[in-house]
Amino acid sequence: MPPTLVCRTVSTVVLAGLAALVPRPVAAQQSCNAQPDLEGKLTCIFQRQIAPLVNDLDQILIEGPKYLAQRLPPLQAMGDLGGQMDLETPNAFSVSLGVTSGVYFDFNQEVADDFQRLPKTLPEPLPLPSAVLSARYGVTPDWELTGRFGYVPEFKTKSRDWEIAAATRTFALGTRYRLSRGEGSWPTLVSSAEVSYFTGYMEVGRGLTYPLITMREAAKLADVPWEPVRTAINDEFREANGGTDILGPADDVTIGTFFRGAPILGWDIYQLSLEQRAAWALGFFHPVLGLGLDAAQGHVDSGVQLEIDLRVTRPRHFVDVAGNFKEPVLPDQDVTLETEDPRRFGARLIAGFEFDLGDHFRLPFEAQYDLGSGALLGGFALRFAWR
Repeated sequence: MPPTLVCRTVSTVVLAGLAALVPRPVAAQQSCNAQPDLEGKLTCIFQRQIAPLVNDLDQILIEGPKYLAQRLPPLQAMGDLGGQMDLETPNAFSVSLGVTSGVYFDFNQEVADDFQRLPKTLPEPLPLPSAVLSARYGVTPDWELTGRFGYVPEFKTKSRDWEIAAATRTFALGTRYRLSRGEGSWPTLVSSAEVSYFTGYMEVGRGLTYPLITMREAAKLADVPWEPVRTAINDEFREANGGTDILGPADDVTIGTFFRGAPILGWDIYQLSLEQRAAWALGFFHPVLGLGLDAAQGHVDSGVQLEIDLRVTRPRHFVDVAGNFKEPVLPDQDVTLETEDPRRFGARLIAGFEFDLGDHFRLPFEAQYDLGSGALLGGFALRFAWR
């Protein structure tokens, strides 16, 4: 048996199999035992261990873009909050600072439902917040121009078994026009239009550790005595270990895969949003109802930038063979594996209220419901006007 058997078998199977990120059929036990040599048998056994993991990563990379493609455009369309016109004179302007967020459900059902090995406990409900800075400029008493910038640096959310990280940026320009002033029970009607660009990424499963089968167990499943395998491992690493065996008769070897990075879901979406809002003035309390319509184009992609560190361990000792095993599966670049178009058209129900805090301050709160995906959106802001 060649002394490089362990390195060649494990590194070839794990690195090549995960780089492909395509589910491989799980070989039956009988077909593994039917392999003519030990290397073929161990390779077959390791493939059986890796196939469920590759299937699960494939689920994230294929189903993840489908999930986000339906739910990102509503959040992108959640623009400047509130229904009333602030600026009654030309050249007046206002600025707002606030927070908006989408809250998404069914993440486990649509993405993790067909996992074979990874835990079906992705974080849910899944939040996607953004800090928003917006401005309005008064052209006439009934016409405003608007601008909006939304941003959140990378944030993390965790469940029992998973960590998800995400970052977003939004750029938008728009206009608002007052169709009629409210009188009595008749509300103020304000129409708005906005074009926006939304980009960001989400990393699913950062820091995930996936233990593979031990070499002793693999030899047993291959119906091979442990001693030839242990001898091959000792021959491989004896020189690096000071000329002595690294495994005694009672020791075993665990092969572990440690993932650096994660499957990545990214998006670039351009959108036109139209909204009609009705606002009532009840003293300082202004309730708002509205309807939003959206049309989007762009893409939601999945890719992978994984680095795999294979390590050999034994009881009470750690033998780092990263020099032999550690290498990037896909070196220093994102590789697109799946692309989805965002939903083309959508509609949102809008409800909220705004506190009128005097001549300069407004405090709007708002909730929205996307009729297509069932996503819930919410936000609040503090707006200051120079008149």
